[in-house]
Amino acid sequence: MAARRYFNKPWNRAVYDPEEQFYVDSRINQALQQFGVEIKPMPGKGGETLVQDTAEAQVPLNIQTASLEECLQFLLGENRLQRAKAISDGELTILQNDDSRLNAEIRAYKVQIDFDKKMISHDCADWKRRKHLPPYKKLCKHIGKILLTIPEKKAEALAKDLISNPDSWTVIFPNQFKQLTHPGKIQETA
Repeated sequence: MAARRYFNKPWNRAVYDPEEQFYVDSRINQALQQFGVEIKPMPGKGGETLVQDTAEAQVPLNIQTASLEECLQFLLGENRLQRAKAISDGELTILQNDDSRLNAEIRAYKVQIDFDKKMISHDCADWKRRKHLPPYKKLCKHIGKILLTIPEKKAEALAKDLISNPDSWTVIFPNQFKQLTHPGKIQETA
């Protein structure tokens, strides 16, 4: 019940876009139902009771024919995508970009993508705030900028895989941040 009270406060909801709000509402409702709590219609939602949709049902685009731009709009939302585009190229340094791994520094943050292990780690606050979302909705403007910068085919393949196979990706947040030193090695950073 505490989660519902917290998330019903307008200033807490305002941090999230409507799709994210729907997802959080559905997860709270699902948890409440598991504990036998009756779900009451949410004010301002047209009186409907929110239920969790499957990830597939939430994808509003044809993934086979979608462009990189369409995929990024879905993964980031329009506002984050615009903020990603506003980051200057000089603020991004690609340290490694090969078939198995991408390491980058953007502003004061690090992004690491391991394509073989299907793992993304990043250390910005927005990334951490979005940890409750499915993998295909976690992306922040920094990762968006990287996808706008790397070769389009590679970016599109990654974006489509994140959308199509969200459960096959592992995401790591700041308190779990790991430094990928070289192939096959993962070390904790201090």
